[in-house]
Amino acid sequence: MWSGIAARIDADGRAPKAAPFRARTPRRFTFTLPQLAAATLLIAAISGAFVWSFVNRSRSADVSRSAPPIEHLPERESLEPVGLADNAYDAAVTDLERALKQGRGRLDAATIATVEHNLQTIDEAIRQAREALAADPANTYLSGHLVEARRRKLDLLRRATELTSEMN
Repeated sequence: MWSGIAARIDADGRAPKAAPFRARTPRRFTFTLPQLAAATLLIAAISGAFVWSFVNRSRSADVSRSAPPIEHLPERESLEPVGLADNAYDAAVTDLERALKQGRGRLDAATIATVEHNLQTIDEAIRQAREALAADPANTYLSGHLVEARRRKLDLLRRATELTSEMN
């Protein structure tokens, strides 16, 4: 081993000059504009998918809480188209509107204004859904939208009439 070391030492006994130590320059990452655009789209798609799955889980939990018990559900698997004139629905709305009108004096004016505004909004949604269904009667999304809007109207009327009875 010494022979290898001795061969590297100069004749005057000094070690050969070593090259000075160079500090490493930090590695820099550069991206082109198309790479940045692709990365942005990828992040947006992943974020959107995450939010969509979270919202769908929340909706399915809400629907399962508000769904009627299974013994009250019809046993048919096929969807029936929504009728534009449902007598039971119309009768329920009429009764609830009458009860709300009778108890109207027991509610605050701001509450009445809010309820009336919300009822107008729901009625407009029902009208638009009925028009769309008239143009496309086989559209299950529109049928579901109409059913949901009608359900919201009944819920709002029920809550408002409950408020009038609580004010006694």
